[in-house]
Amino acid sequence: MKILVEQFIELLGLDDFVQGKILSGIKAMKDKKEYPKLGDKGFKVTAIQKLLKDFGISGVKLNGKYDSEMKNFIEQYQKSKGLKVNGEITDEFFSSILQEKPGSPIDTSNKEEVKTDVPKLKGKIKHNYSGSKGSVVNGMIDEMNKVGLTNPYAQVAILSTITKESGLTIQPETPYNKTSNSRIRNIFGKRVKNLTDDQLTKLKSNPKEFFNLVYSKVAGNQGGNDGWTYRGRGFNGLTGKGNYAKYGNMIGKDLVSNPDLLNDPKVATEVAIKFLIRDVNKENKFTNLDDAIRHYVKLNAGGSLRDFDVTKEKSKNFEIVG
Repeated sequence: MKILVEQFIELLGLDDFVQGKILSGIKAMKDKKEYPKLGDKGFKVTAIQKLLKDFGISGVKLNGKYDSEMKNFIEQYQKSKGLKVNGEITDEFFSSILQEKPGSPIDTSNKEEVKTDVPKLKGKIKHNYSGSKGSVVNGMIDEMNKVGLTNPYAQVAILSTITKESGLTIQPETPYNKTSNSRIRNIFGKRVKNLTDDQLTKLKSNPKEFFNLVYSKVAGNQGGNDGWTYRGRGFNGLTGKGNYAKYGNMIGKDLVSNPDLLNDPKVATEVAIKFLIRDVNKENKFTNLDDAIRHYVKLNAGGSLRDFDVTKEKSKNFEIVG
């Protein structure tokens, strides 16, 4: 694997001063495998933080500090990619996260082609994925065509949004037992504000009790075990009994009685597409990709455009042809 260091630095999107400082650190990680360790500080750490942030791990700060919070962010990435979960920057982690960033400085010209029967051209969309992820992409394109959304800009925008959200893998919501209390408070706000740190630490050690509290009255939940039963599942982290009922009815599946059906890629695809498509006639009129991405990013994030840049990066994995 050949890493083009200058291209990597450019992709980080940092100013010239920081780029200069970070260059030697990236070269060390590439050539000497000198990775930062817990407690370290510096521009090598900043580089990893930027890649974690661009992958879609929320809450990452570009402060150059490899602290317990950053360790947790690394663990989140490792879990999502099926890597060894240890919160450490290893060869496996470094190689994976570099390749995760669309357009990342990985020279694959001499890389052996991965054999797969998954076509990388579906309709008007050409993509970079093979294996199970390629199958997921093709299934999503089929589902969009099935419901009448044929606009290629809309299709790429939806695929990019889902790629940003899940990495095209089924990701049931993971426990928060290794997440810092400050991060939990930032995510769940008033739902945990009355808990002391000791109480929160004890609560998060029991995932069932934790989800039952933070999702107690969310999206149709009525307390009891609803928070645990209807925690985030599928490609878009569907949460809440009301949403399980709504989208289950839309696809003809009883997700309320069988919430784990959302762990099935086909069912998860149907739900994700139903969630993102609201007005087929309007969405079939997009004339450029940026407008389409803005539309679906806002829809997915409750009106916020904070994920626009990382979603736009993910769109580089897809090409409109024909």
